Amino acid sequence: MAFTAALPNPPLTLTFQPPLGTGSPSFQQGATIPVAFSLTQGTTIITNAVTSPNAVSIGLANASGARLPALAPDGTPAAFTFNTTSQQYVLSLATQALPPGVYTLFVNSNLFAQQSTTFTITAPPPVVTISTPAANPFTITKGTGTYVVALTVVNNGNVPVGTLSLVKASLGGQAALSFSGPASNVMPGASTTFTLTFPSSAGADGKGVPLTVNGTYVAGSLSGTWTVGFRSATLP
Repeated sequence: MAFTAALPNPPLTLTFQPPLGTGSPSFQQGATIPVAFSLTQGTTIITNAVTSPNAVSIGLANASGARLPALAPDGTPAAFTFNTTSQQYVLSLATQALPPGVYTLFVNSNLFAQQSTTFTITAPPPVVTISTPAANPFTITKGTGTYVVALTVVNNGNVPVGTLSLVKASLGGQAALSFSGPASNVMPGASTTFTLTFPSSAGADGKGVPLTVNGTYVAGSLSGTWTVGFRSATLP
């Protein structure tokens, strides 16, 4: 909290700039909030409140009063700078780590009594995205007259997938003889692996052939289809 024993006279005026400071600003979790304010003493713009001992700082608390770290988008502590063009103190506040709710943002300095403004974080809409990991998304081994594919998929959405199923797949233009599944309760960020068996007529050993897999998902009230494909999967 600001130290108020010897504040400047006349007092300084801090004015939050939109989108903060007026109305009831609301932001979806994950958005970056532009925080800005002007600081004046009468008609004089105060430009030196980023250096000790007068440096302005930010604080953040949830509706219960618990203090939370105020972070920049790169994960470092958020810090004000002075924008000489707008003549305002500015920073970018990340919200990825802020659960939905009402928050109070504080600005502190020994130049003025602590100032605050509130905003609301809302939950993002539910999204299901099924994809493959960047590294080693599948392996292919030889069976008896078959090729066996182990395919890993990832729930890159923000809700659990209750049922994740395969419906069809092809390797080198040949349909799958069988495949495993369905997978259940795949959490956001989690992966699961399906096993698919294809006939050896999919291609000659060592040849690169296309691999395409289609499936469906059910995630609460959401349902849909997903597809992953590879232009060239090298047969063992």
